[in-house]
Amino acid sequence: MHEIIKISNAVIGKDQAEAVNARDLHKGLGVGRDYNTWIKARISKYGFEEGQDFVIAQNLGISLPQMGERYAQNLSRKGGENAIDYLISLDMAKELAMIESNDKGREVRRYFIACEKKLKQTQTKELLRLSNIESAWEKSERAYVELDHTVHNKYDSLIAEVKNLKLAVAEERKDVRDQLIDEKAEKLFSTWKRQLGKIWAERFKIIQENLLAIEKRYAKLHQFHDLDIERFISRALHETGAAVPD
Repeated sequence: MHEIIKISNAVIGKDQAEAVNARDLHKGLGVGRDYNTWIKARISKYGFEEGQDFVIAQNLGISLPQMGERYAQNLSRKGGENAIDYLISLDMAKELAMIESNDKGREVRRYFIACEKKLKQTQTKELLRLSNIESAWEKSERAYVELDHTVHNKYDSLIAEVKNLKLAVAEERKDVRDQLIDEKAEKLFSTWKRQLGKIWAERFKIIQENLLAIEKRYAKLHQFHDLDIERFISRALHETGAAVPD
């Protein structure tokens, strides 16, 4: 859409609003009267209020972005430092265009309406975009919280797993240590057993030898005892004349 009159943001009263420089509107409408007379008459006749419908900007100390240089040039041509401009709201601009009651006025008014519609569409898209951004942000924030929760749980799980692993290793070391102790004890016992067996074998051998020696001595004594008895019986029989049994 071709730009007929510049529309910018400005602070009117305490609100941020779409605004038009009345001087541009005067030119766009092709008004025959001079600018100052025209704008003052319209404000007075239709009861527009300063701070609500318009603000007065002297020396172009206005909040219309990207318009300073252009109006500074106009200012130098039309009155110098004391030139006054009126920043009017878009609603006031539409009403002023309608008041002219001519083709140019209707064209400008339709232009303002189209700009307003386009602006609302842009704002709606921007709001939707911001809403999507906000929704995406909330979604990402929830995902971050869930991820953070998952990471913490995983971390706690890993810590518990490491502790269990340490306990298992310690227990395994204990088992290995006990096994080594048992093996060492068994080996030592086996050594003692062999040594004791050897000692007992030697002592048993000595005992056996002593028993054999005792047995031999007893047998010898028994033999002598038997011989003495036989001799006594033989002598007794001989003296009595009895026969000696075979």
